[in-house]
Amino acid sequence: MADQVRIAAAIDVGSNSVHLLLTELEGPRPTVLRDESELLGLWAMVDMEGFVPDEGMAAAIEAVQGYLDVAAEEGASSITLLATEPLRRASNRSRFCRAVEEATGHP
Repeated sequence: MADQVRIAAAIDVGSNSVHLLLTELEGPRPTVLRDESELLGLWAMVDMEGFVPDEGMAAAIEAVQGYLDVAAEEGASSITLLATEPLRRASNRSRFCRAVEEATGHP
């Protein structure tokens, strides 16, 4: 039986975009299969409001769910979700993280 190719995905909720990096983990270096971003500008929302407004949260969750679907379709055996600057500063970061987990099943 041939070894299965391992595929991993990282989805990053960042300052300007939600980013998907999908890689094949074979050989000495990972091979990038997909590298996509959806621009949302969460940093600007947090900078102006101090929190992620509901419409920004909904857009981010929709983008994350779309990228989770892509990762599943591509056969990713490992999926990591992470968030950077805007959520470190957002006063509603815990609510945002709970909403993502409730909507997607991924912490």
